[in-house]
Amino acid sequence: MTPKPPRRSRPRDRIEGVSKSPLPPVDNFGRIGQTSAIPGATDFPLKIEETEEKYMRSASERERVVWENTDLGIEKLRAYDVNGAKECFDRVVGVKPEAYLWQRGICLYYLDDFEGAGRSFAENAAKFENRFSEQASEERIWRDACVLKLRTETKAEVRKYMRKPHDDGTDAPSAPFVQAIPENESLPRESRVVMRLVRDLFTATLAGDPSLVALIRARLHSICFGKSNVRNDVSMRKIHAWYYLGLHYDALGKSEQSRWCMSYAEGEFVEGSNDLTYSLPRIHIKQRNYKDGSYDVGELISEECEGDNDSILDSSIRASVSDFSLKELQEALRNRGERYGGKKTELQSVLVQRLITEATTPSILNSKF
Repeated sequence: MTPKPPRRSRPRDRIEGVSKSPLPPVDNFGRIGQTSAIPGATDFPLKIEETEEKYMRSASERERVVWENTDLGIEKLRAYDVNGAKECFDRVVGVKPEAYLWQRGICLYYLDDFEGAGRSFAENAAKFENRFSEQASEERIWRDACVLKLRTETKAEVRKYMRKPHDDGTDAPSAPFVQAIPENESLPRESRVVMRLVRDLFTATLAGDPSLVALIRARLHSICFGKSNVRNDVSMRKIHAWYYLGLHYDALGKSEQSRWCMSYAEGEFVEGSNDLTYSLPRIHIKQRNYKDGSYDVGELISEECEGDNDSILDSSIRASVSDFSLKELQEALRNRGERYGGKKTELQSVLVQRLITEATTPSILNSKF
């Protein structure tokens, strides 16, 4: 029987529910979390703690190691103890290499092992998609973040390499290889709007399409600054939008913009929630050693724009295009059939207006996403 996939619309299920698959029934009692009744018994009370204790007594040493360290590792992540969480997850993988444990990749990323993290996310994406026949969007996004981070660091190393003599025969640095995740066309499309946008954001960045990146970033900003009540944001659109925008900036080496996004993501925290998603912004802030203070909001989107979707799109696109190189401006305009000769400021103005039109025209926008 094909196992039922977790509800991807609920991040709590996505993060916690898949981390440990349902445990098999043990003789004379049912499945943990579903029933404690002996087959044939009636009116037997559900006692989850008692059931877990009985299972642990009946389970093999390998099963106990997997169960206990998966739970402990997630708890340590919630407490922002990345090193402690990794140690727990390493024990799980040590006894069960085939275990689905994408949280280990998060630990590796924040411990700056981007190559190892990328490999972990790629492997876990394949496990998830093969088992549940659903898009492993989180794993794919994180894998792409690792590739971008490695590219960003390699570019910095190359710049240092080119600034000094290198007569010793050493080659210029190159980014480590991170295995790709094959696309599975038979899988249904990602249904969560924010996760689909974030995935497209990282894909467009890796493909070197800055104008598409600007459009997607603007749409995510419109979600971030749109009017909504945090308590009613059951699909957690805002925290996901803020967090993954921050992760994208982090992968590009833009720490100030990342810090700004992460501070907003942290502000979406819901007191009393055990969902690991709410811990991720604080983990990021702690691991990156962000100090007090925030990025100048005026450099990206004016607070006066909050709630006005057209103004948000306009401000976000203008901020993105201001970072375009002359070559990027010319290529973007040429691809759109626009005149691409002239001063940089003139080209920026033309491209901004063109992108704003695309962002506010449903027929054009839908063709891109």
